[in-house]
Amino acid sequence: MLTAKETQAAHEFWKWFDQNRLPFEFIFDMSDEQRTELFSNIEEKVSSFAEGLEVQPGNNMKNGGPKYRAIISAGGYVPLFKKAKALAELAPAMPDWEVCALVPPLPKGIKIRFDLRDGLLYPEDIWFQLMEVEEEPRILGLHLALKQFDHYADDEGLTDLQHILTQMLLNILGEESLAMDIQYLEIGPLPPDPIEEGFLELYDLPVHIAEFRKDRPSPRLGEMEG
Repeated sequence: MLTAKETQAAHEFWKWFDQNRLPFEFIFDMSDEQRTELFSNIEEKVSSFAEGLEVQPGNNMKNGGPKYRAIISAGGYVPLFKKAKALAELAPAMPDWEVCALVPPLPKGIKIRFDLRDGLLYPEDIWFQLMEVEEEPRILGLHLALKQFDHYADDEGLTDLQHILTQMLLNILGEESLAMDIQYLEIGPLPPDPIEEGFLELYDLPVHIAEFRKDRPSPRLGEMEG
């Protein structure tokens, strides 16, 4: 529950956003400097409600929804999740805009790809296995395998690859599931016959996580601040 001071700060933020949202509707037509200044302003304003929250305005990728969307993100920091949700709930109705808390998964049917240093990486290139920990049944690990792994096995390549794969998981799982449901991540080469080795296609990951979490709640629930 928010304090009276936090509630007032939230209302003041949304009043400012509603009065200044027009430039965010043309954000992709701006120069880099203009965008930087705009995001610096919104970061300063939202920090008066809670330090660490991010507001990500942009086009809405959901079919049939309003044209624009503002995402209240906690940057994957679990203790701020409740604050992000509270701020989103206090958003006023704004023409052509919707507000959501935490980065959602991309809608089905939207294709994504990422640039690697020598090519492109698609979700279809990635296979996964869930890894359980017998001593702590609520902990869930994720092993990702891809045929390009050996090409990026040096320290710099692995760092870049892990960053790209994390972004890919964010698009497929969304911010909340990525932070709450996956406790550790491993990356390795794709075996010659991934199906025989028990690997599954990456787009099937949300279904298998949901099945795992049916009777095994996330061990990070206690990190959420009230």
